[in-house]
Amino acid sequence: RKSRGMGRVSLRFQRFGRKSRPFYRLVAADSRRKRDGKFIEILGGFNPMMMKEGKKEARLEVQRIKYWLSVGAQPSHAVSRLLSKAGLLPELPRRTNLKKKHIEFARQNGFEGKEVWEIITGPAPDRQTSEAVVEAVVEESVEAEAVEVPPIGMTGEITTDAKEKD
Repeated sequence: RKSRGMGRVSLRFQRFGRKSRPFYRLVAADSRRKRDGKFIEILGGFNPMMMKEGKKEARLEVQRIKYWLSVGAQPSHAVSRLLSKAGLLPELPRRTNLKKKHIEFARQNGFEGKEVWEIITGPAPDRQTSEAVVEAVVEESVEAEAVEVPPIGMTGEITTDAKEKD
């Protein structure tokens, strides 16, 4: 039997925990596998539930995440948001919910297809530029071991009152 080989690698969350009390494990996995299925490597964890003082907790293995990004692993949208808050990726633009009336209004004024999208959300980022930014971030600085990311506040900002590891 021939080996099928490795498909595209994605960085994504696996959900754990009981009903209404989730916590997530950040893993590198074959993109064809199930969300909670077999994975290649555990890269960290994320607990979105309120902890003491109402903060969220994330632990990331920075060096390994940088490695997977450098070899072409694609982070999911949720993972990209977490990595951008941790300073490993550039900030992503927020997703927008386009209403039918906005699209219809643009089409009534003579715009079609891609033009409609660019009018409503702004021009799309250049793919080559975004890949160059990811490579620059990966090459920037190398951390020796796993690093604890400061807890993320309820507003989505990184708080600065995290305790330093000795």
